[in-house]
Amino acid sequence: MKYLFLMACLFSVVAVFSQPSQKEIKKFKISEVREEEIYIEDSIVNVTETWYDNQGYDTAWVYGRSKYRASYQFDKMNRVEKKTVYDALGFESSNRRYAYYPNGSYRIDFWYVLGYDAEYEVYDSLNRLEKKQLKEGYKLFYDYDNKNRLISVMSMRRPSVKAKLIHLLYTYNGKGNLEKEISKGDEKWERYYTHNAKGQIIKIVRSGEIRSVCEYVYDNKGLISKITEFQTGNSGKKTTITTSYNYVFRK
Repeated sequence: MKYLFLMACLFSVVAVFSQPSQKEIKKFKISEVREEEIYIEDSIVNVTETWYDNQGYDTAWVYGRSKYRASYQFDKMNRVEKKTVYDALGFESSNRRYAYYPNGSYRIDFWYVLGYDAEYEVYDSLNRLEKKQLKEGYKLFYDYDNKNRLISVMSMRRPSVKAKLIHLLYTYNGKGNLEKEISKGDEKWERYYTHNAKGQIIKIVRSGEIRSVCEYVYDNKGLISKITEFQTGNSGKKTTITTSYNYVFRK
């Protein structure tokens, strides 16, 4: 499970704690993941299918009627040098370029055909995300403790940039499991995490403007098989979202 390296989606619990990591994909020889998301009250169903190669890289995916495939270029040390994404017609829709430095750190630059602002990520030699630019003049900075655990995320922006300020703090229990996440930026909320004996997240409770409870179920391999999220908005509207995961394994 991808654990607390917050990328594009800082506020979506399901997005952060759901998809299997590249390490898990290789370990269990996963070739395909089918994700079915159902909004119970609105009878909306979203299905995403993703295919992986034997190194754990995603090579194709389908979301609704949108289809994409990806190709990779590697350097002499077998590190990803470029990932290119193509749409159903074969046109390039985005790419990411990797630059590696002698001290072990590296940078990823993102390009989108729709012309989003210059986006990039910087990782240190321990593969920890240190800095992310979401748009020109708006950056996120990540800080870790001496046990390599994420303890804060803070944003910086130019006065001319219209974007919400982000200030997230993380605390852990005696077993090293994430226990609490607090947002002290423009949006105020808290999340509380409960784990089972294996250290897997089984429940996340969020307070704030949008209140929610997420419950996790795992299969016998330890992969997430289902997430149920109960949301309550300021208006009192209740939303129930179930997300099921089905895996195909290589023989």
